[in-house]
Amino acid sequence: ARTDSTTAVVSSVQIHRENVFDKAESGSWLFAAANKLHIVTREHVVRRELLIPVGAPFDSATADETARNLRKLGIFRKATVDSSRTSSGLAENVTTHDSWTTQVQAAFKSSGDQITWNVGVAEKNLLGRQIKASVKYTSDPDRSTTQFAAFVPRVWRNRVDLSTAYKQYSDGESGDFSLSAPFTTLTTPRSSTL
Repeated sequence: ARTDSTTAVVSSVQIHRENVFDKAESGSWLFAAANKLHIVTREHVVRRELLIPVGAPFDSATADETARNLRKLGIFRKATVDSSRTSSGLAENVTTHDSWTTQVQAAFKSSGDQITWNVGVAEKNLLGRQIKASVKYTSDPDRSTTQFAAFVPRVWRNRVDLSTAYKQYSDGESGDFSLSAPFTTLTTPRSSTL
């Protein structure tokens, strides 16, 4: 149920985190095994995206923006934010359904006697913490490359993100990192990248 009255103040936040496959789907042994392998997104990852804290008035526009922000993370297949009245006041109800976030990558290309291939794995929600991590090995006629990359959100003041990458070549190595403070709401005044 939605409550849009400006006098309706949120007294509590209830977060419901669901695995990749719900009970109906997890009747299959394959889906049940996938649920066991998957680590459900941690509550603090969901909570830090909330735009309506306890003590603030609930409004549907901000609730919809919160749900959009959660879906934009790329780790949920569904996210909803609504409200309900309880004996202790107005509760903000946040429900998320995780998506499968592990991807295996492989490619092979041959042109004459030139062969290029790569293999790797990427995870968008490592340990349920919204950390993106990947490793990839590429072999081409010129060199071979092993690449490691990671993205860690909200490492400082719940705002600054860290991106880092390291490449080891058969003839050298390189690395880089960046810090960014992206827009987090429609009212965020500025964003920056270092």
